[in-house]
Amino acid sequence: MQYYYQKTGNSSLAATDRASETYAECHRKRNNSLLAAFPADLKQRISRYRQLYQQYRIASIDLERAYAGGGTAYGHQLSQTAPLDEEMVEALIKLKRQAKQANDVKKKEVQVRIDRLRSQVRQLNPAIPKNQAAIPYPSYRNHAISNYAKMKQSVDSIVPMLLKEHEDVSLLILKFMDRLKN
Repeated sequence: MQYYYQKTGNSSLAATDRASETYAECHRKRNNSLLAAFPADLKQRISRYRQLYQQYRIASIDLERAYAGGGTAYGHQLSQTAPLDEEMVEALIKLKRQAKQANDVKKKEVQVRIDRLRSQVRQLNPAIPKNQAAIPYPSYRNHAISNYAKMKQSVDSIVPMLLKEHEDVSLLILKFMDRLKN
């Protein structure tokens, strides 16, 4: 960020958003060039994780925005968390370069984290009466419903993939998803 501020002479929120998005795009290009050396099936899996994580991240923030009744801070949060998508991909690339043996303790931790993630997502359901009451404006209800559906779909798609992965990969992805707790 400091480099961007020095080059542009601007450290406003809008500049921070642009810097985050620029960094994310540069990081994405770097990750894509590193992925080029991987087998096609592994590239596809990592790309799918990127897509599902990004969908989860955006829907999570948008759902939070709906429960808060809007606000510009959430738009900034969307931009400023964009680099997380590529940080996760970079970490996956590093993990995939290392061969590790299965670990029963980590397998249990994966299941515990999956169960916790599913529970957290269920608790955010806008159909729950206490959650309906928490949405300050009726106009945000549909927004909450659609973003909850996207968030849930991301989780429902990613969990079966995680259960087939090495525990270290699954834990890494779950830790990134956990960073976005509402």
